[in-house]
Amino acid sequence: MTPILKTTLDLLNSKSLSTSLPESVLRPALIFFWLLIFILLALYGSLPVCAEQAANTAGSAGKVNAVELAKGYEVGYLVDKPSQPTGSKVVLAVWYPASACSSSTRSEYILGENRVETELSLSAKAAAGKFPLVLYAHGAAGCGLSSFFLCEALARKGYVVVAPDFSDPCYASRIDRAVKTGKEETREIWAFIHRLIDEGLGEEAGQGRKQYAYRPKQLLYALKQAHKINRCRQSLLYRHIDLKKVGVVGHSFGAWTGLLVSGAEPRFFRRGRVDAMVSLSGPVNERVFAVASKNDLALLGCPVMYQYGDSEKLFKDRQDRKLLYLPSKEPKALACIKGANHFTFSCGSGKEFGIAGDYLAKSPARAAITRLTIAFLDRYLKATTSDDSKPLKLDGGEGVSSLEFADKLRR
Repeated sequence: MTPILKTTLDLLNSKSLSTSLPESVLRPALIFFWLLIFILLALYGSLPVCAEQAANTAGSAGKVNAVELAKGYEVGYLVDKPSQPTGSKVVLAVWYPASACSSSTRSEYILGENRVETELSLSAKAAAGKFPLVLYAHGAAGCGLSSFFLCEALARKGYVVVAPDFSDPCYASRIDRAVKTGKEETREIWAFIHRLIDEGLGEEAGQGRKQYAYRPKQLLYALKQAHKINRCRQSLLYRHIDLKKVGVVGHSFGAWTGLLVSGAEPRFFRRGRVDAMVSLSGPVNERVFAVASKNDLALLGCPVMYQYGDSEKLFKDRQDRKLLYLPSKEPKALACIKGANHFTFSCGSGKEFGIAGDYLAKSPARAAITRLTIAFLDRYLKATTSDDSKPLKLDGGEGVSSLEFADKLRR
């Protein structure tokens, strides 16, 4: 019993109070006080229960996200290697919806010197139907596997995902081989990243467009190769890719790459080639998208979603709403991910978890990133698709600090 309640009861039961007041006054007073005590007891007893229920609800919501994202098609996987990887021709990782009769086998992703276990249907037949294409563009010094948790989930939900290894001057991992990164290599990687932020994507953004033009060219190679895979009779994906529905998802330097191909750089843009773009923790400052015009984001030819974390440190003092969302045309969306930093949008070096599924099951932020990305792509790429996967709803929820959305054409 609380001290307040005990004191009140002692006062009401005291002999001096009961003898000093007439019964006509005492009886209503006792009724009032006992009613007040009953209400206080009810409130006091229920508060801890409500708090516990709220905590359990939040935890279960995160689990529901991960469980929902784990449902869908079997995940097929293959690696496409050019006979001579030169210029724009690069190695590609491909995830796709596999046939239900295909069997998953224990596999692993090689991320630098680390391994992450996963379940994949290697070189399996594709599921029946045609599926929208998503091009995934990794960040600086990463590889096509950098956000494998997102790419796997996209395949489970009815997308074909093609991810190139960009030929950056230095990198920590590659799709098809292990990469050793000692202290010297790590210093080179970080020097490249900081130089990129300060110069190529910052003060010298115009020069950066020329210096790093290989990236949008290699992303367009991935698109061209997807066309080839779809046409080849010997391909596992022969006539299974809906090339009239193409999305791009990019993280960090990959977000810059994807936005250029989606219209921010006219020389890489062709209307109708990209139908939706998702930018994950991309560069944000006053110069990076003011090269081809005063506002390159107004040149985008498709719906765009920007995501960033509320714990970002690499790109300091982010102003995503002011510098990315507001300058873009509708349809557009802006989401802040709770507890996410710049590297939450990828798997980093693969040291965090040893099992691929844990990147969604044990990371509410990554589950939110994945859910919102798929929901946005579903909205603009799945209106006429022939597969049976259920589109995800574009809303807030567990792991999302804020969500802003504008689409005058589709309220």
